[in-house]
Amino acid sequence: MAIKIAGTTVIDDSRNIQNVGIVTATTFNGALTGTATGLSGSPNITVTGLNVSGISTFSNRMNTTSINENTNIVAGAINSNTNIDVLTNGSVHLFTTNASATWTPNFRGDGSTTFDSILTTGNTLTITTITAINSTSFYSSAVNIDGSSRTVYWSGGSAPTAAGGSSGYDFYTYSIVKTGSNTFIVFASQGQYA
Repeated sequence: MAIKIAGTTVIDDSRNIQNVGIVTATTFNGALTGTATGLSGSPNITVTGLNVSGISTFSNRMNTTSINENTNIVAGAINSNTNIDVLTNGSVHLFTTNASATWTPNFRGDGSTTFDSILTTGNTLTITTITAINSTSFYSSAVNIDGSSRTVYWSGGSAPTAAGGSSGYDFYTYSIVKTGSNTFIVFASQGQYA
């Protein structure tokens, strides 16, 4: 049986409710559509199978059991694919072909969206690039954002001068903090896995 109510409704442990207005429930099971606004107090909302696209904002804290990130797997060398499109391909990028030259990644939203436009001041985005290597001669020691060179603060105090090793994979992790319009602080590290 379904109940349809217009206005303010207070119901305990009910199901199959279609409401226009305010619903207060001690237990809710089922599908929820529309927009939840004006939540107050300390609501405890449990969601299973939430699919979100676009930009979502969570204030204060969000507790999760696990978060799975997609990895953009590129069958090519990083030095031939330096544009890192975070809107299109996410924050983790694996290049399966050995690097054959040094490279400077260029972080951007995508081909028509700037990196600057996807972050607001005070936001941080962490990006990881992983590249296959077979020589210590090829590495990255610089960063571009939206095509412009940026100052990088490297873990350990200095930029890499060689690949992490002569086989396996090099990981580069970049935490990019937006401090103002088209202004960023970039923290980076290099690691090697053989």
